[in-house]
Amino acid sequence: MDANVLKLFDILLKYNGNDLNSADSVSGFTKELYSLGYDYGIYACMYLFSRQEKIFDNEGIRKDVTNTFLKKLYAANKNKTVKVILQTPLLIKGFYTLGEPFEGAAIEILTDLLCSGKTAQADAVLKALYKNTYGEYNKGMVTVFEMYIQKLKEKQNKMVPVLEKKTVKLLTEHIEKIKGPEKPLLLQRIKEMT
Repeated sequence: MDANVLKLFDILLKYNGNDLNSADSVSGFTKELYSLGYDYGIYACMYLFSRQEKIFDNEGIRKDVTNTFLKKLYAANKNKTVKVILQTPLLIKGFYTLGEPFEGAAIEILTDLLCSGKTAQADAVLKALYKNTYGEYNKGMVTVFEMYIQKLKEKQNKMVPVLEKKTVKLLTEHIEKIKGPEKPLLLQRIKEMT
């Protein structure tokens, strides 16, 4: 048995019986598991999303796990983080449906997918965003669109970026779900850029 396995058992015993219902306890749990390695951090998130869904009603916990901790994972290994999230429906649900998806690393991952033309993966994330109960989809889509356009301008080094047809189609489909004044504004902006 290696040292990480022993530490894992120590962490699990330490939090066994403790209700993970405060931002401090959840933060400690995720940080201690992450200290064992990147994969253990992912396991911590998977555990919280699968067994502790009700704790995400607490805004502090929601922000800590889905913003602060996701940012740490994304900074450690962007490609691996995106890959593991996209291959794990539980993580898509956790970060984008239970979490605070319209800020931090969650929105950065989505806009990176859009900028790189990975529409199938971006579609899975956008579908989860639509089901999010904590963020406001209308305003969130404005944020997604604005950040996507900004990244595209930087990538293409143009004031008015060129939008790919498949990305336009995807964004239009999801903007159509908006119920509010943001919908015509975003559709007009897309029309002006295509």
